[in-house]
Amino acid sequence: AKERLSQALSAAGMVGTFDWHVQSDTFYSDARFAEMFSVDPAKGDKGAPLAEYLAGIHPEDAERIASAVYDAVATGEKYAQEYRLLQKDGNIRWVEARGECLYGDDGTPVRFVGVVVDVTNQKNAQERQRLLAREADHRVKNIFASIHSMISLSARSARNPQEMAQALRGRLDALLRAKDLVRPGIMGTEHASKSTTVDALVRTVLQPY
Repeated sequence: AKERLSQALSAAGMVGTFDWHVQSDTFYSDARFAEMFSVDPAKGDKGAPLAEYLAGIHPEDAERIASAVYDAVATGEKYAQEYRLLQKDGNIRWVEARGECLYGDDGTPVRFVGVVVDVTNQKNAQERQRLLAREADHRVKNIFASIHSMISLSARSARNPQEMAQALRGRLDALLRAKDLVRPGIMGTEHASKSTTVDALVRTVLQPY
C-alpha cells in the first residue's frame, strides 16, 4: 500500500503527505517528503519535531510559513502556501502546501494533515514569462523611440506632407528589411536561405538616405 501511494504521489508531482500530531509536536511524513525538507528520511515514520522540517525552508520564507501553520491551527482555516525549500546541495525547490487542522470533540487541535506538491517547473516557467514580458516591453519602447526619431527627421527635410509620408515609409521599410537580415529564417522571411553580412545590413538601413 505504501509503494502504491508513493508511486501515485510521484506521478502526480507531489512531494508527499504529512501528518503533524499537534499536542506531542510529532511530525510524520513519507521518506521523499523528509528528504526534500533536508530531514533524515528515517524520521518520516518515526516522527520529528515540526521545527526540524521548518529548518529546511528557505530562510526568507521560514517565518512566514511557521506563522501560517500556527494561524491555521488557531483559526481552523484551510492552509495553502507556496514557498521555497533550500536543499542540502544549495539548490532551491518551490513547493505548494495544502492542509487543515483536525480537532477533538472539545475543540483541541489534534492533527494537522496535508500534502505538498513540487511546483518548481511552474515557477521557472512563470519567471521565464516575466523575463520575456519585460524584454518585449523594452523592445516596444525602443520601436516607438525609433519611430519618433524618424518622424522628426522626415519632417525636417520634407517639403510637403506627401514627401514626408514617402520618406517615412521608406525608412520604416528599411528597418523591416534590416530585421529580416538580422533574424534570417524567422517567420519564413524571404532571407531564410541567405546568409547575412554587415555590409548588407548597413546598405539596407542606409538605403532611404
